[in-house]
Amino acid sequence: MEIQYKRTYTPGIGKRYTVGEISAMLGYAMEIADPRARMQEGRMAPGQVCMLLFALTPEEYALKDSDTRALNALADRLLKVVPADRLLGWRMMDLKGAVVKSDLRPQTGESIDDGELARRVRAGAAVEAGPIDVQLREARRLQQLCAAKDAPEGAKQDWQRARSALGEALLGLDQVYAAYDAATGERWPALGFDGRMELFTTLGRAQRVQKQLSDAQAGADGWSIHALTGAEFRAQLSSWAEDGLELVRVDNGFAAAELSIRDFCDCASGANAALRGMMIREVEYGLRWNRLREANADEARVRGALESMLTLRNFVWREVGNAALYVLCAGGNREKCVVLGSKDRPEKMLAVFTDAERARAFAGRMKEAAKAVEMRFDELAQRSAGCDGLLIDMGFIGYRLLKQDYDKVRELRAKPPVVVRVQAQNAPQEAPRPAEDMGTLPDPDEFAPAAKREAPQTQAEPEPSPQQEEKKKSRNAFLKKLFGK
Repeated sequence: MEIQYKRTYTPGIGKRYTVGEISAMLGYAMEIADPRARMQEGRMAPGQVCMLLFALTPEEYALKDSDTRALNALADRLLKVVPADRLLGWRMMDLKGAVVKSDLRPQTGESIDDGELARRVRAGAAVEAGPIDVQLREARRLQQLCAAKDAPEGAKQDWQRARSALGEALLGLDQVYAAYDAATGERWPALGFDGRMELFTTLGRAQRVQKQLSDAQAGADGWSIHALTGAEFRAQLSSWAEDGLELVRVDNGFAAAELSIRDFCDCASGANAALRGMMIREVEYGLRWNRLREANADEARVRGALESMLTLRNFVWREVGNAALYVLCAGGNREKCVVLGSKDRPEKMLAVFTDAERARAFAGRMKEAAKAVEMRFDELAQRSAGCDGLLIDMGFIGYRLLKQDYDKVRELRAKPPVVVRVQAQNAPQEAPRPAEDMGTLPDPDEFAPAAKREAPQTQAEPEPSPQQEEKKKSRNAFLKKLFGK
């Protein structure tokens, strides 16, 4: 069977390998050019180059984004050993890049991972067939075809139709399996950096990827698999889209077809949906970073989670600096903004919401009448002059933006998105100083609202229950570990 190799990464000058995607094994491969490859019998002609194609694991493929030194070392090891259980194919080429017909066969060696990749491939083949594999494979095939810059327009149209067909097939299933983020109490799906969610058509496929993820993260299991019935799935699609979560990947580890909820579902996003999605992702990556550190996971993974969290924080702060947000004001008077205070915390925070609906829902729980008033960041900063910062979407995520970080928000809002890179074992480069809260998940009833007049006044609240006290202690311990506060 001919294997189609789609190159996705080429290292710097002096390296003779590339990595890419294939439609076999675990979906990834590395191609290495070797002008001095050892053959079982005979030798290559002068000027010939042997192009060797090796299978990779998803974790090894991910090194292109997280640890290129480790990827270079892997290439050196594959070239030195040429493990038989990873060698997918080879071809001879001349110096002009033309394929040369040859009967030579490379000399192969032992496995470099004690056969782990081969076992994973066999386990994957043993997974039961899925209910919509025909639509899944077609969407994946066209996805790979359209990844090329010169993909024909007709193929792109076919891919759009295939995504719609796959989405409709998903909606017709009795159950769909979704990966939720365990660290956030399973409040949201487990998200990638780009906000992509993971859906599966069978429980076996979901559990297999869940185990691989846990093994790669030193046993830190970040997923909880939820089975969603047809009606539950449709409701979740609408909820996800409302919060700016629209990208999904179906059956990762089997065919990994990617699509948008909008390919098959007419869902409304709502105001500032993108901002809500960014806040959720920042929180998840912050918790992920802490969990990986505690589990003594590979340093590259810990660093990657930190880079993602700090980069997403930049994105959030930039979005807050440019967005129209909503503040609860007593009687609709923008001079009387609602401030949230708690006897358990010394700070007072201006109550800010990403849309008017959330603001009105929170106002319904207050004793005083309050209305949602639209404000931009400069006015928010002015109105919160007597506070410690902003508390965004109380009752949903409770994202804190402290007053000491306002200048950074002003700086970021005028720039393109700022990506953070962290050097190994060093402090973040071009990273904002971590805020004392990165957007924790407080109990909705933790803060008591009070209308702001000349100075914010806190309102008495009932004594916390033992469960609330325990949650508070756990949260404070996490923040102390996370930021050394």
